[in-house]
Amino acid sequence: ERGGLGLEVAARGFQWNHPLAQDVIFWVYEITNECEVDYDDIYFAQYIDWGVGGTDDSGDDEGAYNTALDLAFAWDGDGVGSPGNWGPVGAAGYAFLESPGNSVNGEDDDDDGIVDEKRNSGPGEKIVGLDAIVAAARARYDVAKFEAFYGGLADRPAAQAGVWWTGDENLSWTPFQDANENGRWDAGEGIGDDVGADGLGPQAPNYPGPDQGEADGMPTDGEPNFDALDKDESDQIGLTGFSIFDVHTYELIDDEENYRVLSRALPPLDDISLEGGRNLGMYFSSGPFPLAAGQTERFSMAMLFAEKDFATPQEIGSSALARKKQTVQQIYNANYRFARPPDKPTMRAVAGDGQVTLSWDTRAERSFDPFLREFDFEGYLILKSTEPFFEESKTITSAYGTALLQKPLAQFDLKNGIRGLHPVAIEGVQFNLGRDTGLQHSYVDTDVINGQTYYYALVAYDRGLVPTNPDGSVKLGVDGQVDGLSPSATTFVINRDYLSGTTVTDRNTAEVTPRPAAAGYVPPGVDTFERMTRGTG
Repeated sequence: ERGGLGLEVAARGFQWNHPLAQDVIFWVYEITNECEVDYDDIYFAQYIDWGVGGTDDSGDDEGAYNTALDLAFAWDGDGVGSPGNWGPVGAAGYAFLESPGNSVNGEDDDDDGIVDEKRNSGPGEKIVGLDAIVAAARARYDVAKFEAFYGGLADRPAAQAGVWWTGDENLSWTPFQDANENGRWDAGEGIGDDVGADGLGPQAPNYPGPDQGEADGMPTDGEPNFDALDKDESDQIGLTGFSIFDVHTYELIDDEENYRVLSRALPPLDDISLEGGRNLGMYFSSGPFPLAAGQTERFSMAMLFAEKDFATPQEIGSSALARKKQTVQQIYNANYRFARPPDKPTMRAVAGDGQVTLSWDTRAERSFDPFLREFDFEGYLILKSTEPFFEESKTITSAYGTALLQKPLAQFDLKNGIRGLHPVAIEGVQFNLGRDTGLQHSYVDTDVINGQTYYYALVAYDRGLVPTNPDGSVKLGVDGQVDGLSPSATTFVINRDYLSGTTVTDRNTAEVTPRPAAAGYVPPGVDTFERMTRGTG
């Protein structure tokens, strides 16, 4: 009696503060067929009305798309936004990351050497031993395609662990490590991906305790790198429709027209551009595929923002927007899992006469990174600004000349031999890990002027990841660069409402105005004291 197709759409958006991905918003959609009808011929599509430069400045937009990058992008015609004639206006893009899968057509739709994989297959058959695993996979898959897509069979995580459950089609799930060979997991042993249906292992923040499937040696839905949480366990059919057009060309109210437009094949061109300013719309689509009653399929998009550093659409391949797309692809290939920054410390700021005193807790130093699976806290940065967005301290630029990182007022790091420039560069910039100064939990800033408002942020950072070869040398990627992760840092946010004049700070940020003492003020002091002969602490 509700009408319609009977489909439920669940959407989730998420974002990271890491410099590589701080201008990207990911959108993940799950569509479930709630009704009792099996559909044979479904298309999923994403539609956007660009409005680059502001909703009342959308009439001069220009755009194009590049099928080699799976990227549609748009920019403002005159580079000036509205209201307020602000600028320069950057470029925006939409990347198609994950499409629905077809697990019943007997074809290798995503060309990864596996036919009809799916994200609800269950554990499957258990195979033990590296040689047996490699032999079984060779019998099941097109090995040449598989290894071109995933790398060597013997190097896959399941093969290295010596246990493969065949429902984990791409051999990415790993069980707990039974170091003492007593047949069960014990505290201190690695737990791998075998963390149970809640996805939380013993070292996770707010760990609730063991749950279903935890440390049982078998993959469970809800664990990382398996079924619903492994995007490669889907035989994705990919991008099949892609177009930019004038908004209102299609009003999206005519079902027959929608189906006809969204089911069109991709045009056979690498670049298509709409010349001249106009109000632009765009869609991506993927299909057809069957959607049975009760079945769930997924697709993912990423919205990207960057400075506009290209003059023509043909130059997009070397642009900041294209580099964002490459970063997005890396995160997607890692199942949207990214290095986690330390927990936010809590900072307190106290204004004085010609000084500001900052103090903070040790919460960040106990942070565990579930992606890298280690306690990787390294140090603190103190940032200072006279405006709440810290743009004036963002003076460290990339090799492409774009502002990338803030220069800190002060830095304190662990005395652990990890210091200097991190070998993994972000657009030509290497993160400074510190000078082994040792940690502090307070700082007095005397470079202030009474009556001037200052904004402070306390940023905790980790040590990143530098993979090494068996001989201890740093591992390089195919491009000759260090194949690792640059350090991640905690977010810092100050929200300023210019209409009301109010400021809302986060736990690790502060707004403070130093002032001289009131007239007649006498500082506290001690005239006499009696030394105690006993104590309990």
